[in-house]
Amino acid sequence: MKRNRAYVLEARRHRIGRAVKPAVNSPTKGLGREFGPEGITFNAISADVEDDDESNHHRRETMAEVPLGRMGTSAEIGSVLSLPVSNGGAYLNAQMIQVNGGGQT
Repeated sequence: MKRNRAYVLEARRHRIGRAVKPAVNSPTKGLGREFGPEGITFNAISADVEDDDESNHHRRETMAEVPLGRMGTSAEIGSVLSLPVSNGGAYLNAQMIQVNGGGQT
């Protein structure tokens, strides 16, 4: 039986998040390659979602870096989160999926 796991890395706009992302990407690839033959997939999702508590200055600064000009909504991120654990994502393995409107993460 195929088992799927979804792990979320919310890199956000913080420098620490950008530093941590490579540390998540490497094990995701390694685990995906190691357990793929057993039907177990590993993927990571780097998502940037709207946060109502952000300051206006921070929001403007962040949106200036996003080509779509806005942050993602929880529903948009949730749609992507469901893919790796669905039958439609059965062939998706060892990937860092970036959901960021084209912004740099």
